Amino acid sequence: MHRALVVLAAGFALMASACGGSASGGSITIVPGDSSPTVPPGTPTNTLVPGETAAPTSTADSAGTPAPTATERVEPLPCGDILVPVGKQLALPSDCAPSTTMVVPGEYSWQPGQELIPEALDALISLLEAARTDGYEMFVESAYRSYSTQVGTFNYWVSYYGSEAEAARISARPGHSEHQLGTTLDLTVARNGTNLDAFVGTPEAAWVRDNAWRFGYVVSYPEGMEAVTGYVWEPWHIRYVGEDVAREIRESGLTPGEFLARR
Repeated sequence: MHRALVVLAAGFALMASACGGSASGGSITIVPGDSSPTVPPGTPTNTLVPGETAAPTSTADSAGTPAPTATERVEPLPCGDILVPVGKQLALPSDCAPSTTMVVPGEYSWQPGQELIPEALDALISLLEAARTDGYEMFVESAYRSYSTQVGTFNYWVSYYGSEAEAARISARPGHSEHQLGTTLDLTVARNGTNLDAFVGTPEAAWVRDNAWRFGYVVSYPEGMEAVTGYVWEPWHIRYVGEDVAREIRESGLTPGEFLARR
């Protein structure tokens, strides 16, 4: 959640999402340029982004990582499988990162330096080009995020809401974010800029809902499924699972998380 936003507040900027995302009390905007270092498009990169650090916060334990709540037990997932059911109860190791990522070309990215694994990037470009052919221009607002980045993201939202439970509705705990896989991204449109909330109810959101599966992508947190996913609806948050699995998920009627957990 898969929400990714970079928030300027209390004197520091952080990417938000489980995702990460918008606060229910108002729109959240992203500070341009507060993202991974820019690398020439199509260049393989080391996924451990230099200089990526977590913001200090009183909500973290002595190791800097928020402790899980009673309802969120931590079970380790294998690193390297893009179909692992990472979510509320299942986490990736803190040192898990894609072996290779590539930078999203500038013509498809709203924020510079966003990265995905090669197969996810190839599929994304096909998706975005098909959308443009149909009259819908979308951009990547946020993509791969490391464990350490998610520490800062989640801690920001805990500070914002004053409640870990409320923060966890829109932002994943470190290790529990699909963005750490390098297969997941958040979309935006030019008229909305970095305001991801404004993607809700748009023609672009409807196009993604109806067509993303054809390119191997799924909407991780569908409308009306918060009781199942644990996260609010995020029509901009899509995850690459491959065309065959995406089709199977669509036909199953299950959320992506439910389907992947049953594999």
